[in-house]
Amino acid sequence: MAKIVDPDQLTLQVNGTATTQEMFIDTDKKTIQCRIAGNLDDDSPGSTSGVTGQCAYSFLKEEWRTNTTLNKFKFPIKAIYEAKFIMQYGWQFADQQTRDLFRDAGFQEIDGRENACILSLGSQYDNTQQADYQQVTGFNQNTTDFDKTGPLNEMVMVYDGGSSDYRSYFKAFLRGWNRTFADYNLLVEQGFSALTYIAYRLPLANSNDIKNQGTTQAYIDGANEPYNNMELQYYKGAGFDTAAAQSYSVDDVVQDGAGRWARCTTAGTVTTPGGGWSSFGGTSVWESYPGERQIGSAYYAFNREVQYNGAGTKPNKDEIYKFCQNALTKSTNINDDPDTDSYGTVNGEVAVRLAYYVGDVLHSWPGVNFADFNSNITNQIILHDITVDGGGLDSEDVPETSTERSYPFTAAGMFQFSANLVNETAADTLFRMYYLNIHEQTRTDIAVTSASGTNATLTTTAGDFNLSSGDYFIVSGFTTNDVNNGVKVATGTPSDTSVDYTDALGRTQIDESAGDSVKVEEQPYDTASAIVVNDNSGSPIQGQVTSASVSFDFDYDGNTQGGRTAATDAKVVIVAQGLEDSEWVSAPFTITRTTGLTFPVNAPDERTYLNPA
Repeated sequence: MAKIVDPDQLTLQVNGTATTQEMFIDTDKKTIQCRIAGNLDDDSPGSTSGVTGQCAYSFLKEEWRTNTTLNKFKFPIKAIYEAKFIMQYGWQFADQQTRDLFRDAGFQEIDGRENACILSLGSQYDNTQQADYQQVTGFNQNTTDFDKTGPLNEMVMVYDGGSSDYRSYFKAFLRGWNRTFADYNLLVEQGFSALTYIAYRLPLANSNDIKNQGTTQAYIDGANEPYNNMELQYYKGAGFDTAAAQSYSVDDVVQDGAGRWARCTTAGTVTTPGGGWSSFGGTSVWESYPGERQIGSAYYAFNREVQYNGAGTKPNKDEIYKFCQNALTKSTNINDDPDTDSYGTVNGEVAVRLAYYVGDVLHSWPGVNFADFNSNITNQIILHDITVDGGGLDSEDVPETSTERSYPFTAAGMFQFSANLVNETAADTLFRMYYLNIHEQTRTDIAVTSASGTNATLTTTAGDFNLSSGDYFIVSGFTTNDVNNGVKVATGTPSDTSVDYTDALGRTQIDESAGDSVKVEEQPYDTASAIVVNDNSGSPIQGQVTSASVSFDFDYDGNTQGGRTAATDAKVVIVAQGLEDSEWVSAPFTITRTTGLTFPVNAPDERTYLNPA
């Protein structure tokens, strides 16, 4: 059966004994019951069963108008809108099954209980896929299964009206074996301060994981090389800034003047930060940061590591990936702590992801290092570090800023378009690749001077501005005067260390001294200076979506569009859209020095576009 949206598909029994009726009301108890009967079922997936809150509300309104027994009582439900309802006048749900049958809406009950409706956008490929959710923050927590498998549409209690309040955290997970993984932190991603009794839509979907086939979890968990000698290590740390003359706390991590990383073991001061950490003056005590790793001639910081500690053949990239995916399905602690760093418990099912593929290149999740792997895969591994002065770690200990650390290859790859884009009439589609920006830098010596109305000058003592008059750029990071952040237009004759500008929004600018970690993005996407990326032959990477896979190439070493620095990773944004079948979508990626890149471009289904002509 399908999800019921038409009140005409419902029948009602008032008092007495219900038989085939979908709904039952007991006026003495003031209860409303939805029943698995007649046209109503509670099968998986929730997206194609049950009854919408709007439909049930509309049906009861009709019944209250014609039923003389019901008309003696106050109406039980107040509608805020079609996705938010309040039970009133002492009326309540008869049982949990009733709650489990409602779709597309949240409810507040008379005891204060609040139920949010969780809907997934997109298909989970088949109805056997089990999604889970976490309502209390922390890696030492576990997940709860959603009531039904497959695409989601069901109510979850976020507040019981008393001491159990889960409105401040909700994260959903989709981690089926042999499937791609997905997770979604609802409040963070959608900018909510607290959840309430409404419907929330989450882009939670998966597909067959072509990189994780042919190996069972039992085999990985067994006494089989290399898996039985692979371990996970989590490292404590905070800050990850350049060493400065200031006070530090235990576990603060800094990069010293020699480019090495150190961790504070005794809180105190640093008075001479310019050299190696062992020569820091002051009262603080330091040790070599155990998450420091050398790549090429430089040292980088990581706070998680996949290690091989055996004597056999070291793991290849597929074995590293499968080991990571298997760990993230566990309800138990996956922090093996071989280096005894005492980070604490990390239950796998709520842990942040560890690895992912882009084409045939294995990437670490930001902050994750792969250690002791087979040397034959060196050029097929890309690591993502904790970038110095990049803002440190977020609430899940993931770097706020991470930089790819890769090995040389020629850039080439493939766009993978979602089926709704492919199924559109080709002439109604468009895809185009833009640079996210041509150049960016984050520094603490950037200041605003000579402010006069909407005009001012951005200065740096030793920066590297690459702007011309008329170029747009974005500034972020000033904390005292927010008007100094945002989109600016270069004027006059910019230099490497100074650029006159006008605020694009016409806001009055204010002089502001250096000191904040300020980021400047030059000729960025989402401004009039956005630049379409050229392919290897110099033609724009753009066109119509004519097939599911469209290849591209890129002159990694020679492309200097807009003043881009050649032989550096290119941050790009792919935009695509159709008309009737697919919404506009943008997807950020990074073109690295590699082949086999795969950029999935998945557009949401279009549900609103209409051109009756």
